[in-house]
Amino acid sequence: SSGQSAELVRCWTALWNLVRAHGIYRPREDPDGLQRRSLDTFVGVFLRRLGASADGGGGAEHWRGLAAALRLDAGPFEERLVEIWGAILEHDEGGSDEPAAMDVVDMASGASSPPGSLGGVALGMELLRTYAKLADFPTCLGALLETLRAAPEPSARRRARQRR
Repeated sequence: SSGQSAELVRCWTALWNLVRAHGIYRPREDPDGLQRRSLDTFVGVFLRRLGASADGGGGAEHWRGLAAALRLDAGPFEERLVEIWGAILEHDEGGSDEPAAMDVVDMASGASSPPGSLGGVALGMELLRTYAKLADFPTCLGALLETLRAAPEPSARRRARQRR
């Protein structure tokens, strides 16, 4: 059921948040690579679930989960940046309302807003921050620009979604 699914998503997100809070994600100390593979699988599954959902249903929990994974390790995101930016654009194109725009301004200035409150926009901001800290901002920005260039116009995306 969808209620059980949402609960499972929250559980996985809470697990990764606990792993981070207790500092137990140590992929360099894991010769079998189980930690890295687990996080990579988690990111892949959550991205597929977002992609399978035409309206982003249940998306807020998935965005929170992806943000929790990103705070642990940017590695699982590196090869998926274009896919992630595509998901962000597809699920957060609904037009701008003033509160959401103000939240983005607050986030950009470093003010905190509830994790996942903006869905994909919050993850996008977290991606930009993370890649800036890694001194690899051009890679993240390049993936965003590639996604924007390849994306259909917003009105075409809305029409395609209405046909589903």
